[in-house]
Amino acid sequence: MSSRRLFNPCLPAILAAALLCALLPQGRAQSIEELEKLARRSRNYNEQYKLGMLYFNGDVPDKDTEDAVSMFKKAARENVDAQLMLGFCYAMGEGTKRDEKEAAEWYEKAAIQGSHAAMYRLAACYEKGLGVDKDPGAAYRWYRRLADETDLPEADFKVAAAYYTGGGINKDYAAAAKWFRKGAEKGHSLCQMYLGDCYRLGQGGPRDNAEAYKWLYLAAELGNEAAVKRRDRLETVYKISASDKAEGLKRAEQFQTASN
Repeated sequence: MSSRRLFNPCLPAILAAALLCALLPQGRAQSIEELEKLARRSRNYNEQYKLGMLYFNGDVPDKDTEDAVSMFKKAARENVDAQLMLGFCYAMGEGTKRDEKEAAEWYEKAAIQGSHAAMYRLAACYEKGLGVDKDPGAAYRWYRRLADETDLPEADFKVAAAYYTGGGINKDYAAAAKWFRKGAEKGHSLCQMYLGDCYRLGQGGPRDNAEAYKWLYLAAELGNEAAVKRRDRLETVYKISASDKAEGLKRAEQFQTASN
């Protein structure tokens, strides 16, 4: 399985588990022995990566994450997934000394080759200044590429937030609302909450209390406590009409029905 299709931000545990699912379709011990034999050859980068994942997961007796890192280094000459895993190991101090600069360099190598998981992590490095100088513009560009190439709502949120705050790009409420909507329609509660705010405040479009109530209600239903407070304030502070509330609730229920 390629990391180009695995871009969940909860990468560490999911990546380690998901990439192993199809590695050993037949006799486990024999397959490991065959992988180790193949991995000894200098150009068998895919086998080296697969073996490194087995070591990383603790599936081979007497092998650990240090052995995994050694194997990833061999595979990383050509294997993008190994580059991604090296970045993770350096970032987390798994099997090697923690080195955020080295992690960012490996994430960039993998991201340039199209790894969506690496794009997300590299963008986060630029956003937070982990191993690189903090650079909101670079963070935006990688989040934007990720959002354009995938259906990951978290990437939609990051792009929307950049437009909303002017982080790395000119502030643009219309663009922010557009990207918040993309994520909101995929069920991302923060996108739903901020889209509700946009409608309440008239940011990026006309004010619409019914639409604001709809999105804040949906975000609250997903357990977003901040959205619960915002939704309730529509009634207690902003005094929306009963008809706007009823219409917003109707639209929210229609959205939930269509999403199921």
